[in-house]
Parts: sequence; C-alpha cells; structure tokens
Amino acid sequence: MDRTCIACGQIDDHPKHVVALMDGSDAAYHHDCHARSSAACAICAAVVASSDAKGDELRAHIRANDPGRDAADALNETQVDHFKLEG
Repeated sequence: MDRTCIACGQIDDHPKHVVALMDGSDAAYHHDCHARSSAACAICAAVVASSDAKGDELRAHIRANDPGRDAADALNETQVDHFKLEG
C-alpha cells in the first residue's frame, strides 16, 4: 500500500512505522526517517541498525527477524501493529 512518509514526503510502499496521533489518526514514517527524526524512535533505530535493505527486502527482514521487538517491548508496543496498514 502506498503511503506518504510524513518526514520526507516520499510516497511509496516501503515498510513504515505507523504511529497513532493524539487526534486518533495515524502517521507513517520510513524507518530510517523516523530513526533520524526529532522523536529518535528506538524501534526504527533498531530496524535501521539491523539491515541496510529497502522496500520488499526490508519488509521480509523485519518479518523474519523482528529487529524492533526489544525496543517495542520496552515501549509496550508490538511490531505486528506497525504493519497494520502495510498490507
């Protein structure tokens, strides 16, 4: 599913971290964009540190290895939730 990364503005189907906003909507970030953002997302930083893959290769890597699991657990989140809109 094509989504816009709110950090860089690129529209593509690459894996993104989907986060809930205060107004009940959600926003999507490329993992590398979110890791470098002012939020310095720990989940995305773990994903970026685990692989330099992009697109479908990164999606397969995340699903096979769940590199953000420890960070997600620390934040009481699940990696599965991050793909709810990725198809």
